[in-house]
Amino acid sequence: MTGNEKCNCTSGTTCLSQTQKDIDGVRSGPQLDQAVGRRFDPTVVSTERGGGLLTVLSLLIGPTGPAAAGAEDDSMDQVDQKFGQPNPNAPAALSRFAFLIGRWRCEATVRSANGEWQTLYATWLGRFILDGYAIADEYRMTGPTGELIVLGMNLRTYDATKQSWNMKWLNALAGTWVDLGPEELGGVRFEGQSIIYAFKEPVAAHAYTRATYTNMSKTHFTWRGEKSGDGKAWNDFMVVEAYRNKEEAVPSFTTAC
Repeated sequence: MTGNEKCNCTSGTTCLSQTQKDIDGVRSGPQLDQAVGRRFDPTVVSTERGGGLLTVLSLLIGPTGPAAAGAEDDSMDQVDQKFGQPNPNAPAALSRFAFLIGRWRCEATVRSANGEWQTLYATWLGRFILDGYAIADEYRMTGPTGELIVLGMNLRTYDATKQSWNMKWLNALAGTWVDLGPEELGGVRFEGQSIIYAFKEPVAAHAYTRATYTNMSKTHFTWRGEKSGDGKAWNDFMVVEAYRNKEEAVPSFTTAC
């Protein structure tokens, strides 16, 4: 039952609306207020024989059986609506990047100019867009004092006719577009459980970056960035460990590669 529906409970018992926790996990307020439509008032507990005990037990135990299954289905529906769904007519290959769908908290280990490694924090947010024919994933990273140092979005589509990926990175801070995994740099490669592609850097100090996604699961993935001056010799410069928000249900269509 949602907060807008009328209560159909029998007289003398307490009814609590079950509402879905906000999947972003950022709304404030007491946890009890997030979990129920109103606070529990013991003065309205049934005084009928056994009624008060049964009501209290139902509050402690929560919904079970078909009601619990229905609540879980509602939760999944809300997750899918927030992050979109793949279009059944979209190329099946698009699902190779479906592991990105959802909201992720990230720890990024970055090599500074002096060769030392430092840990920064970021968020990664992936969605199906354009009626499920494309994937857009936004990445934002802050510096040690909280300043925004990276903000952009990857756009990913698959050309089934040419059997090739069309992917771009929009750097919002610099106002530039970058082709990801162009054919002249080897395209997009799938090696075992890893996805690899390279691209030219328009603003970084190095000429090329090679990105590798690995360790993909429903709750975690790793992004490794390597840099090169000639596209032949590569050195690590950043490793991102991404973890799905604990408050968030795993989208029903998300599968590990």
